[in-house]
Amino acid sequence: MFRWAFETKKLSKVWSEFAEVLQPSTSSKSKATPYVFCNHCRIVLSHPNRNAEKSPSGMTKHLKGCTPYQKSARSRNDEGTSSDGQTLLELLNPDSFNKNQVMSRDCLKEAVLRIIVSGNLPFSFADNAELQSLLKDAYPDSQPPNRKSARDYLQSRAEATREDLKAKLAANDSKVSLVLDAWTTRSSLSFLGTTPPSM
Repeated sequence: MFRWAFETKKLSKVWSEFAEVLQPSTSSKSKATPYVFCNHCRIVLSHPNRNAEKSPSGMTKHLKGCTPYQKSARSRNDEGTSSDGQTLLELLNPDSFNKNQVMSRDCLKEAVLRIIVSGNLPFSFADNAELQSLLKDAYPDSQPPNRKSARDYLQSRAEATREDLKAKLAANDSKVSLVLDAWTTRSSLSFLGTTPPSM
C-alpha cells in the first residue's frame, strides 16, 4: 500500500476529472512515482502531493485547455450544471469559502485576497511583514502570497468568470437583455457598469 508523508483531502472539484496512478519502482533503490491522468484526454501529470504545496493548480490549468473536457463541460452546462472553475462572484461571496479545507497555496491566496477585497485594501497589503510572518508561522508548508500572486489569482478568477458567462451565453437559445449604467466620480473618473443577465 502506497502512503503519502502528507496528503490533501482533495476538496477541489478538479479531482473528479482525474484518476490517480502509481508507476512502480524499477529497483529496490528507487521509489514508486505517483501521477494523475486526465479522464478525458488521458494526459499524465505530476501528482499535486509530490511537494509541500499540495496544490491542484496544474490540474486546473490543464482542464482549461483540454478540448474533450471543455466539450463535456459545455454539455453539462446545456443540462443546467455549472462549470467547475470558481467564478469571481463565488470568490467575493463570504459564505462560499470552505473554512474546513486543508490549507494549500491556492487556498492561502484566496484567503488573503478575500481579506483585501472585503477591507478594500491595496494589493501591497499582502507584502505586509507582520502578515507574512503570521502566515508562515500558521502554515509553514504553504508559501504566503505576495501582491503579485494575489493580483494574478484575482485575474485568474475573473477569467474563470468570463469563461463561465461565455458558456452560459453559448448555451442560451433566447434573447439576452443587458443593463448598463454609466457615471462619473467627483474626481472626473468615468465608469461603465454592466449587470449580467439572469439565466
